[in-house]
Order: sequence, then C-alpha cells, then structure tokens
Amino acid sequence: MSFPRLQLLAAAFLAAVAITVAQDKIAYLDMEKIFEGYYKTVNANIGFEQRKQDFEDRLQLIRDELNSRIGEVRKLEAEVKNDLLGADAREEARRKLQQNFDRYTAIREEHDRFRQSGMQELQRIRASTEEELVEDLLSVIRKFATDNGYTHVIEVSGKTFNRIPVFLIYPENSDITSEILKLINIGHEEEYVQAQKRLEDIRNKSKSASAEGGAAPTEAQPNP
Repeated sequence: MSFPRLQLLAAAFLAAVAITVAQDKIAYLDMEKIFEGYYKTVNANIGFEQRKQDFEDRLQLIRDELNSRIGEVRKLEAEVKNDLLGADAREEARRKLQQNFDRYTAIREEHDRFRQSGMQELQRIRASTEEELVEDLLSVIRKFATDNGYTHVIEVSGKTFNRIPVFLIYPENSDITSEILKLINIGHEEEYVQAQKRLEDIRNKSKSASAEGGAAPTEAQPNP
C-alpha cells in the first residue's frame, strides 16, 4: 500500500472520529448529592432510623436483664465464699448460683443472636432500599438524557482509593445535578423540607440518648 494511500485512510479515520465526537453531548452529575437530596431517600432514612432505634431499644432491654443477672450471680458468689454462713445456707446459695448462671448464659446467647441477626437485617434493609432508590433515580436520569439529547452522562462524585475525585476537572457548565434535583422533587418540595427536619430531630435525639447513657455496660463473665 502506498504512503499517499495511508495518508488518505488516516485522514478519513480522523474525520470520522471528529464527526462522532461532534455528535456526542455529554453531561456531568454528582450522584451523591442527588441521592441525598431525594425526598424519598430522606423518608427512607427516617424509616431506617426508627427501625434502628427499635433494635437498639430491644437490645438494651436484654443488656439490662443481663447486667441484672450478673449482679445477682456476684452476690451469690460472695455468699458461697462466706465462711460465716452455715453449710446449709452456703449450699442453698450455691444452688441458686448455678440457676442464675445458667439463666445468665441463656440471656447472653440470646443477646448475641439478636444483635447479630438484627444488624444483618438492618444491613439487608439498607442495601435493598438503596438499590430501589438508585433505580428510581437512574430512570429519571435516563429520561432526562433522552429528552435533552445527551449521549453520555458521567457521574463525578466517585473517588479513588486515595479519596481523590476521579474527575478533578470537568466542564461545570455541563453539570446537570441541580436540574435533576429539581426534577426528582417536583411536587414534594415541602415534604422534603419537613422530612429533613424530622430526620435531623431523630438523629439529634439518638445522639443525646447515647451521650446521656454513656458507653454500653461491660458484660463481664461471672464464674459459677
């Protein structure tokens, strides 16, 4: 093949690429902002926080019973070791100690099972809900792109393992984040504002309760 022939083919290829690029219409959006700014996401977060609080309240009840049982076991341990008590009294204390220790063991196992299953259920609910919300948003974004002639929509909120944005610089005049945010909340603007306030109140209340309660009590293992 002659050199002029190669030049002609190269020129034709570059022209084709230029035409393809010219036909592209690219938009950029911050999916994290869109997800967090969606009224359905805020409502879902409210439901999740309530489920989480119910789980933590139930877990705390089991912990309270567990710690109460620990106190009883330690009291009986002291009676068993008390040489000032008669043999019969010490034997009765030993019998009660075994009963209470068995109950403590059962409660501890219930606590561990409930904590594990509860956390797994919360994670499952969160993952399932997020998947549904993302699919809702993608449907809106796809329709917006089709209606406005966009051939590519690029998500810019992602970060590398070094927590550096994947896209450091991009044409911000092609960013459609604000437009999508308005679109997904049309007719629900007031609901979004109220839901945001309610979610904030729930989270603040939860933080206050945690601060007042302090760290979870240590569940020491008594010896029968």
